[in-house]
Amino acid sequence: MGQSLAAVRSSWAAAEDEIDPNSVPPQDNESSSESQLQQDQEKAISQERTGVDWAAVAAALKRNRTDDAATLLSVDPSIKKQLEDKLLGVTVADRLVAVVHLRYFAAVRDQSHSDAARFAVLYTLVGGDTRQAMEFLKQQTLEALERLHSLNLNRVKSTLGAQDASKSLKLEPMHVAEALSRLVEAVINTVQKHAYIDQAFSSPHHSLSLLTHLQSIVDKAASEYFALFLESWKLELIQNEFLAKSKLPPASLLSPSMLLDLLEEFSAISQQVESYKWYLRKQYEISVEQLKERGWTFFNDPDKPDRVHLRELNIINYVVEPREIYLQLDRWSQVFVPLERIWLLREIDSALSSSSSSSESSETNEAQSSSNSVAAAAAASAAISTDVDSCFLAMQRASERSFATRNVKIVEAFVSETLPRAVAIIFEILTQRRLRAALPTRTVAVAIARTAANASSMTSLLKNTLARVTVGLPAPKSDSSNAAAVSAAPAAATTLNPKMWTYIGDVVHGVQYVAKFVNIFRTLRKTYFKFESTDETALLDMVLGDWKGTQTGLTKQHIQQSWTAIFDALDWTAALRVPLDLLRSASYDFISASETEPEWPSAIVAVFKEGIFKAAKSAQVAPITLNSLLEFTIQFICSEIEASMSSKRFSFLGAMQIDADVRRLFVSFADLSSGSPVRQYFTRIRQITSLLSSETLSDVVESWNLSEDSSVAAALSAADEDERTPSSSSSPTVPHGAAPKDSSRWKVSGSEIKSLLKCRLDFSPAAIDKLVLEIPGQKKSK
Repeated sequence: MGQSLAAVRSSWAAAEDEIDPNSVPPQDNESSSESQLQQDQEKAISQERTGVDWAAVAAALKRNRTDDAATLLSVDPSIKKQLEDKLLGVTVADRLVAVVHLRYFAAVRDQSHSDAARFAVLYTLVGGDTRQAMEFLKQQTLEALERLHSLNLNRVKSTLGAQDASKSLKLEPMHVAEALSRLVEAVINTVQKHAYIDQAFSSPHHSLSLLTHLQSIVDKAASEYFALFLESWKLELIQNEFLAKSKLPPASLLSPSMLLDLLEEFSAISQQVESYKWYLRKQYEISVEQLKERGWTFFNDPDKPDRVHLRELNIINYVVEPREIYLQLDRWSQVFVPLERIWLLREIDSALSSSSSSSESSETNEAQSSSNSVAAAAAASAAISTDVDSCFLAMQRASERSFATRNVKIVEAFVSETLPRAVAIIFEILTQRRLRAALPTRTVAVAIARTAANASSMTSLLKNTLARVTVGLPAPKSDSSNAAAVSAAPAAATTLNPKMWTYIGDVVHGVQYVAKFVNIFRTLRKTYFKFESTDETALLDMVLGDWKGTQTGLTKQHIQQSWTAIFDALDWTAALRVPLDLLRSASYDFISASETEPEWPSAIVAVFKEGIFKAAKSAQVAPITLNSLLEFTIQFICSEIEASMSSKRFSFLGAMQIDADVRRLFVSFADLSSGSPVRQYFTRIRQITSLLSSETLSDVVESWNLSEDSSVAAALSAADEDERTPSSSSSPTVPHGAAPKDSSRWKVSGSEIKSLLKCRLDFSPAAIDKLVLEIPGQKKSK
């Protein structure tokens, strides 16, 4: 089966003579690719019809039975004709070698991948030089990619107006991102279609070598594409003359629509580059492991003659990345970040500014119309402003665009800098420029101390208090007492601005949006960063975790501050403190059961229900705003109750009484709510009163350790339901000291509980100090 060197050289030369790179027409669109695919399929079908048993041919060559192999190949008429050509060799063996060489080179040249794969196996079996075969393959594939790049480059130039129109009339438009995408896809497809070389040529470094060789065209193309991209968008000018000097590019240079197009295209370019980078590194990772198993290393020491042969086995020689494209992307990503910030802040400014103008016009029209009642105006204005939706929709679009780059540095800058700045601006406008401007400039009530001193009874006290919190509400005609209460309001009172409810709703709505971004980020993370954990993805996860922790807390502060401003401006805080003063003056150190229940729980509910809650319901505020109002009010009341308790002394009966009072208050607020997690808002104060009402310190410890016991929680829940629907029978047995339902963990620390337990007259402070109240994961409280 031997083959002369001359025969090998002649077959190689014959193949090269047949190949004219200029004779292969460039593929200028998808139709040519489809045509090529169809040709490949036809050739494959043709080969199958010939009935050549390729496995049998390979087996015959392995046994050096060249005549048998030639006979098996002769089933194909075209191969048979070549095998009979005496010009290819004197013997059958020589002709077989020449035919295999010609067929392999022709298949590579014609991009007939199925034939190339078959004859590559035979090529090695007939002693073909794999180095020559690889050089030919590299040459052919590189030329094909260069032709593709040349065509795409002309189309990009034509699209960007960088080429004479007379030369590009027939070219379809193409942008840089699409051109780059087609190139890297072609590289990946080329390597995949020629993956047979590793098995045929018996080494995994051949595919790696081919992939490395093709990086030159990627680098070259990337440089040319980026040059066109930068020139067309004048990014050098924008960076040096404006962004570097913290100036905004003028609309004549970069209009809003142009800016959006620029950001979208850069995001697409970055996505292609980062995806290709991930592909390369994944391929290199797999190939490196395979080469290591074969004894290849990263060693290269020319000073040791006995190690010279290892130079060819140095893996580093086969791991090449297109550094130019990485450097270009890294440089211009630093321009993308501030431009994205400019776009987002412009969108926010546009949405909120246009809404403010229309809002002022609407308020002027309302003031001029005397036919609309205050309640009707409030109901018409209580919906969420559409501009808030527009702001957060812009934030979501910018987030998707930044994540789509698949560039961790861009995402980090966007989530850590751009987005927090946008959120801060939105809430500054919603809370300071809108909400506070809609609040009364003068107080709507007289001093609480004077009102409480002049009240001769609880009824008159509530009437005076309600008169202050119902300002701006029309009195029902059928309720003369309420009308009298409203008419008795001080002359200094001012009518509520109906826009106030819309603006507080905007704040609440905005906080809900910010909370949703945690899930939005999680979805985008899974979509665009699917690769395995690396240092970069660890950084990304840390950044997203920081957003969840800081922004959620900051936006909740906006709600707290907004409600505080409303309650203070409308004197609702002072109004609620009137019944709370009854709690401060109440005594809970009695040793015998009282026949009457304290009035402060029902008084608090009356002030809230008939005043604050009624005003919100009449304005038809959104459910999330109503729930937010409930949460703020309950948290305020509970903090006041807790502060009052810390200064009191309790007997066992008194502790049981205040536990019952808090439960009554909770049930009353639960009846007002619709889908609001009222139980959650009361969790801390109910944990405190339930433990304070324990009969012994041992019961405290037992309840503390059994806080998650389902039977205890169920018993307390049943007691809550009985409180809602009282019957003529005796009151239910309440498991004092039990933790409230929904308390999967304590909302109060062991040290806080010990401090409150010392308010019990019958508990020894020394014994309390010895208690061990431990929460898993926390330090022991001694």
